[in-house]
Amino acid sequence: MRCEERVRLVRNYLGRVREYSAAVRESGHATGIPMVEYELVFAVAEAARSLAEEAHRLLQQHVAQHHC
Repeated sequence: MRCEERVRLVRNYLGRVREYSAAVRESGHATGIPMVEYELVFAVAEAARSLAEEAHRLLQQHVAQHHC
């Protein structure tokens, strides 16, 4: 049986991972810019990483609780 909550959590996780990937890619292009700008780019990537980790944790928690 299909668990709609699991599907939602997987989609959310995949979206967050894509956002993190884009932020990391952007930080790779941030060479030769002032340090203050680089720190902002890095902070955006770190925030995206944190959101991806949280989305993964919520997905794992759901699967563990509901065995789906």
